[in-house]
Amino acid sequence: MPQARGWTAGSGPACGSDRTRRGKANVTESRKRKPSWRFLLLRMALVAAFGLLGTRLWYLQIVEGARYREVAEGNRRRTVPIVPIRGRILDRTGRLLAENVPSFTVMVTADRLPEEPNERARLFDRLCALLRCAATLEVDPGRVALGMKEALYPWLGSRLEPGRGEFVEALWARESPFSVTLHLDVPDASWLRARAAATSGMTYTTSLEQKLRQSAVPLYLPVPLVENVPREVALVLEEHRLDFPGVYVQPEPVRRYPTGALTAHVVGYVGRITAEELAEMNPDPKSGQSLRYLENDRIGKLGAERAFESLLRGELGLQEIQVDASGRPVGAPFWTKEPHPGYDVVLTLDTDLQERATAILEQYIRQAERERPREYRAVTSGVAIVLDVRNGQVLAMVSLPSYDNNLFARGITAEEFRSLLEDPRNPLLNRAIAGSYPPGSTFKVVVASAALQEKVITPKTRIFDGGALLVPNRYDPNLPPQVFPCWLRSGHGWQTVDVAIRNSCNVFFFTVAGGTPEKGYEDGLGVERFVRYAHAFGFAEPTGLGFPGEASGLIPTPEWKERTLGEPWVQGDLYNMAIGQGNILVTPLQLVNAVAAIANGGTLYRPQLLLRVLDRQGAVVRDFQPQAIRQLPVDPDYLAVVRQGMRRVVTESATDYARTHASVAIAGKTGSAEFGPFIKPGVRQAHAWFVGFAPFEKPEIAVAVVVEGGGQGSRIALPAVTDIIEYYFTRERGPASEESHGGTGSAER
Repeated sequence: MPQARGWTAGSGPACGSDRTRRGKANVTESRKRKPSWRFLLLRMALVAAFGLLGTRLWYLQIVEGARYREVAEGNRRRTVPIVPIRGRILDRTGRLLAENVPSFTVMVTADRLPEEPNERARLFDRLCALLRCAATLEVDPGRVALGMKEALYPWLGSRLEPGRGEFVEALWARESPFSVTLHLDVPDASWLRARAAATSGMTYTTSLEQKLRQSAVPLYLPVPLVENVPREVALVLEEHRLDFPGVYVQPEPVRRYPTGALTAHVVGYVGRITAEELAEMNPDPKSGQSLRYLENDRIGKLGAERAFESLLRGELGLQEIQVDASGRPVGAPFWTKEPHPGYDVVLTLDTDLQERATAILEQYIRQAERERPREYRAVTSGVAIVLDVRNGQVLAMVSLPSYDNNLFARGITAEEFRSLLEDPRNPLLNRAIAGSYPPGSTFKVVVASAALQEKVITPKTRIFDGGALLVPNRYDPNLPPQVFPCWLRSGHGWQTVDVAIRNSCNVFFFTVAGGTPEKGYEDGLGVERFVRYAHAFGFAEPTGLGFPGEASGLIPTPEWKERTLGEPWVQGDLYNMAIGQGNILVTPLQLVNAVAAIANGGTLYRPQLLLRVLDRQGAVVRDFQPQAIRQLPVDPDYLAVVRQGMRRVVTESATDYARTHASVAIAGKTGSAEFGPFIKPGVRQAHAWFVGFAPFEKPEIAVAVVVEGGGQGSRIALPAVTDIIEYYFTRERGPASEESHGGTGSAER
């Protein structure tokens, strides 16, 4: 039988199957030998990823390793500032006026307080009761349920006004939201807090919680809650510190002012720095300079504390500490740069003289109050200043009433501060530099100096005073003339300049300042020269003492009057200025400084309060020398004529107090500067002025006294100045007599 093509012996289906298996095996082997493209891509991706990772690790560890090690170290280390000790303030004899004393401040770190709200609230209630601080309950009657009011209002009445049913009735009558201030023990606080939490329209918070919420410091930094805590309270907190998590007591120095109200207006006080002050006192962050102040720092606010802040402050120190993950310090510091303490400053002030001048001024304020007419306002305020005419040093600067600057040092309460602000006597005002007064007849010495220098008059020029200067109506000469009277209505007769100063003759100074109608007012100084000389004597500008709040005073000009009052200038404005009235205003320091320049022969000094600076060991860092602002543009011979007139005020006028109560020769000028509304036709209350110097032959000191509303300067201010001068020159031989001397004399202006 023939065989089919392709078949051989031994072949058949079995052999074909074998070849098929071999073919499949070959395909499988081929697939094993040739990986799929997906697998290749995966392998390539893995290689690339590990390559990138390795490259990144190399970059981070090798290239950027140093920087990241520094960052990691920075998370573990922190540089914190150390506040320097503030310098002291002393008077010229070394008597302490401001020092640092230990105190205790209760601090709270927010991130260490209990997290559970009720537990935190109980902590603040206990702390508030211990520290006797206030809490505030705010009530919106429209949202509080009737049942809650029935429980709350009687309860409030029993705590705030026990036994007064009308108080509870007043609460029921309230429809608008109101708040009450409470001082509660822990059970009462817990009861009220629970009711407030369960009722809409009521909130209860302690002052401690309010202060913590207002703080902008990071949670891990401490916030001062209560300053000047009594030592026994601080000890209780320390003993029970486990019961007050997040609360601790920090000892820190605070200011103490040993002389208190006696020197408060000179020394000033310190207080917590405000956000505005922080931005102003610190360097621009872009400058790279170190900070000088921190949040919650204390800074000088007024007086010498403010004026000499840069010397008293010192420089911040630095300390690098280790912190944990939450920012809390752990372990010892890595390094410390000690702070540079502030310098001690020595003032020119003589506290002994300040004390005596204060007592004398108080005495004459009381006398003026006893003697004032009933329709006049009460006499409660005054100023006394003593300057050394040889160098401008301020020996005494009294402003009454005063205040106790220790209130601010220990942390003044809102009630105490409000009481000071609302006191009608304004005890916070330093009247010596910030009080602006019409100078009255004391200003005539400036007018006389200017008139002599400008040759308007000579020392021998005689001007007749018939009792008034008559100025015709410039619009209608047929109308009655305007009358500018002398204080002595019968007139003083013929006057030379020194006699006119002695008599305080108004008509004489009307004439030399503004001229006469008969000569077209061309025979006087005129406005331009008057203003120029007033500025030369230091008026209408701060004296340069450097204290905040110093007033400039005012020397009016036609432009000022038009701009400010919307009125044209008239001749009467200049006449009024000639006798220190009208719109002219000066500060007591400006006036005594001008008279000191007349006394010393013409040198206008910058008033000086800073005598020297000491380091902590008492070594002198710097002595401050007198600074002359300018020489008066007046011939010394003419100033001698003015001084002679001032001497005649004391020796020849009807006011004999200075002659009979002084052991040294005094010269000066009285003033009774009218102010305020007319009490009756032609009568207004007046400030009592006297400004003088001594000894006349070789002047050492100038003294100014003004008693607000005190009346005649010859009766009130002149005796006060005399007593101050007498004490200054005789105190080494024994204290001045305590006997009260009532001034006597005529109605000299």
